[in-house]
Amino acid sequence: MPTQPDEFLHLVPIDEKGTTMKQTIITGSVVKRTLQGDPPLDYFAYIPLQGQRHGRVFVSVHGISRNAEQHLIGFSPQAERHGTVMLAPFFPEKDFPYYQRLGTSALEARADLAFDRVLADASVWLDIVPLPLRIFGFSGGGQFLYHFLILMQ
Repeated sequence: MPTQPDEFLHLVPIDEKGTTMKQTIITGSVVKRTLQGDPPLDYFAYIPLQGQRHGRVFVSVHGISRNAEQHLIGFSPQAERHGTVMLAPFFPEKDFPYYQRLGTSALEARADLAFDRVLADASVWLDIVPLPLRIFGFSGGGQFLYHFLILMQ
């Protein structure tokens, strides 16, 4: 197993027109990515040092403490052990105050649609297939996933 992070380049879509740029991703570390849109959306990704094995992708959704990056840091030993790419969306309170309920009121952004954006972007950016979903939600993140999965049927 490698002990040093590897770098690899991807052509990354950065806007809806398909404009691309090169982006370096360092394996073995948490990387923050910002999606353009209304509202803009951040998510974090972790690619194991040895890369992805078995096509596994794990998604963790934060609770009301909104500590998405810490989820990936905490799960990174398991990601290394299993060769699993990890993703963690970040739902800022300003745009997603009640993301646990998917933002179904007219006064907030739709968290379920934002989650779909994260999965779609990561599939292109990291050349992964995030389905079937392997997911974890802590507290409010668990509520989000419960509601999301009901709608996803």
